[in-house]
Amino acid sequence: MQHPDNEAVFTIYCRDIQIKKRKLLPYRLNGFKHQKPGFGMVDLKVKKDEWRKMLAAGRWKPLFNDISDKLADTSEHTNRLLLHRSKYTHTFAQEMEGTLSRENAGVEYVRLSKAMLVLIDDITPEDVVGTSTQRGESPLKQQLEALQFKQPITPLYLLNCDRKKSERNFNRTFRQWEQERQFSQCYISLGCPTQNPEAFAERIVFEVIAKKEDTHVGGIFFPRTTAGRMQLLPMEMGFNLEDTQQRFKKQVARHFQANESSFEDFLTHELPARQETYLFFPFSIAATDWDPDISPEYLQWLLDTFPTRPAKGPVCVFLFVVSLRDAHEPARIRYEREVFEQVQELTASYQQITALFHPLPPVPRYYLEEWFGKVCANPVYEVNTLIDLFCKNLTPAEQEAYTASGKEQLIDMERIIAWQAQVGEIANAKSNTL
Repeated sequence: MQHPDNEAVFTIYCRDIQIKKRKLLPYRLNGFKHQKPGFGMVDLKVKKDEWRKMLAAGRWKPLFNDISDKLADTSEHTNRLLLHRSKYTHTFAQEMEGTLSRENAGVEYVRLSKAMLVLIDDITPEDVVGTSTQRGESPLKQQLEALQFKQPITPLYLLNCDRKKSERNFNRTFRQWEQERQFSQCYISLGCPTQNPEAFAERIVFEVIAKKEDTHVGGIFFPRTTAGRMQLLPMEMGFNLEDTQQRFKKQVARHFQANESSFEDFLTHELPARQETYLFFPFSIAATDWDPDISPEYLQWLLDTFPTRPAKGPVCVFLFVVSLRDAHEPARIRYEREVFEQVQELTASYQQITALFHPLPPVPRYYLEEWFGKVCANPVYEVNTLIDLFCKNLTPAEQEAYTASGKEQLIDMERIIAWQAQVGEIANAKSNTL
């Protein structure tokens, strides 16, 4: 498998798009009213050409680093760059770990290249800084560097902002099934991509680790990324039910089996003999990939198959993430309403071992303030100043939703996760200097 930064590999994905975009998105220089000292219109035009060449060559990391170095923290595009960088890192990690095929990774890189071309085109001289000294004086940079941390920022603290209702429902359900000794459990996280349903699924794993691992000698197993985070496996759909079942069995063999036994032997012999207390099977699927003729039947097969195993060994916990645009506002769902309805029907049919977490709505600002209070020792006014600076970089649509929600001041979880990641990087950098 080749690295996406390799020019020969990546150019086949984005060169044509890059050329077309250059024609469709001319430089918007006529509207510039001001020039900052040291970085004017001509300098920016040259720099944009360099960025486009880096993008065409697939040199993602140098591209992100260079734009980040030139982009002022007060620019409205700062968070856009952070989100694109996070998407690249996630896609690259999945490709390297073999959970995303080269073809599907290529599709994601093309989509990301389109987004980056738009971002590059939208940057104006007012968005960049003339020197690194000026950049270091930005209010956002100052506030981030001024953070004082009460404790290390563990993976759980990068995921546990709000979702109070869903968290309580999970705790209540988990306790009940523990008492009932349910050896097979299924949790479905159904949400809009802007609300990051993947984050709640991962949070379930780290909540169990935080509350159970110290008292359960067997421990907890789940597929991990190289950084130790939960690795979501793609819910691979075949041409028919049998194909899809075979794909699942191969994934189990790759990620969970210790030997080359058959799937049936894994269920009846290897699984009961394992020493872990919990075995997590995390899968994700986009609503656009959901097959209404196969997906429900496939999940029914899974939910019927695992309870037949011997009642010993680890508890098998299935986590299914279903990404559905506008899932938290059902009236606005346009194309995948059948997915929404089928997931609800499946949960109702298997309610003894299946729990649905939906809706996953935007997060009130109050809970972000509360999260900072848990991890940071800074005064409230400093935290509020930092959040104000973050919110200045929301898109116009996000700003409108933030204002229209009144006192709640709703923010998409996708944004909050990105901000938490920034805070986590600051915390890690400070801990490494101690």
